[in-house]
Amino acid sequence: MDNAGISNLMLERYKLGELNLEEKAFVDKRIESDPELRNRLSDLKRSDFEFLNQYPADVILNRSHGKAKKRNTFAIISGICAAALFVGISFPIFWNQVNSVNVNGDRAKGAAPLVQPDETKLSVYLKNGPESAAYEGLPLHQGSTIQLAYTVPGVRYGVIFSVDGRSAVTLHYPYSLNGNTQLVADKQTALEEAYMLDDAPNYEVFFFVVSKTPLNTQSIIDNAESIANQVRQEPQKIIDESRRIFRNYEVKSVYLRKE
Repeated sequence: MDNAGISNLMLERYKLGELNLEEKAFVDKRIESDPELRNRLSDLKRSDFEFLNQYPADVILNRSHGKAKKRNTFAIISGICAAALFVGISFPIFWNQVNSVNVNGDRAKGAAPLVQPDETKLSVYLKNGPESAAYEGLPLHQGSTIQLAYTVPGVRYGVIFSVDGRSAVTLHYPYSLNGNTQLVADKQTALEEAYMLDDAPNYEVFFFVVSKTPLNTQSIIDNAESIANQVRQEPQKIIDESRRIFRNYEVKSVYLRKE
């Protein structure tokens, strides 16, 4: 507040017509009695006049418009970046939710069940009549048709073969000795062909040899035949010896008893 009792802000508001009636009457009375206050008001008006002459209204509007456009452009770019960041953060979460397993065990028809990270499994299903799992030791008969399926976590390579009661070794996967041993990852995959049990007596043992690197199918079958010829009519010994010979790999086996 100056010696006239009127601040510069109050005088500026007076010039702009922003004071209420009481404030305006107070300033009017002071201006009439104080020449210095009148000079200050004149200086404010002159300053406004000089500014407008130097910066016409249309120039100011154009500059303001340009700044607004820049601000709008920046806002748009910022919005796009923010949206991209949001999508980048949210999409993996959304994607994981879409692929998550229902806690009740339900899943969409035809969708492959997810595999636990450490799960490698060889499954045997009966195809005579309603398809059902063939449990180890379940007595089967000549002519029974079975379907083999496997699950592996991530990139794996595998060989599936069986040894029967005559010590015969049959290759099931890959489909030839020179075939690719890479497996389908992270879902249960059935082999292309079902397998009918012949009249070989006593048992049929299926083996699944799994590795993180490509396998030599011929070498594995040669070892399997050697084991089958050395250990006859004793399926548990065949299983134990196979695990010893293929100890550098992961080995799964399924024993089926035949009558």
